[in-house]
Amino acid sequence: MLPDCSREDCLIQYLGGSSTLMSWTPTYDKDGNQVNQDPNTHTKAYRCTICSKQWCTKTRLGVVTLI
Repeated sequence: MLPDCSREDCLIQYLGGSSTLMSWTPTYDKDGNQVNQDPNTHTKAYRCTICSKQWCTKTRLGVVTLI
C-alpha cells in the first residue's frame, strides 16, 4: 500500500516492522486453504528513495491500513 504520490519513478525500501505475539494455530481445510486468519497485528515501515516520503502500514485479520 502506497501513500498518494504524483510521481511514477518511486523506488520503495522496506525499513522493518513488528508484530504482536498473540498465540494462534493456523487451520486448513482438506484442500490446504487456510480457514482462520492471523489475529496478530503486523506493522511495517517504508520509504521512497526518490521522493523521500515515509509511511507505515498496519495489517490485522487481512485488512491493510495506511497509518
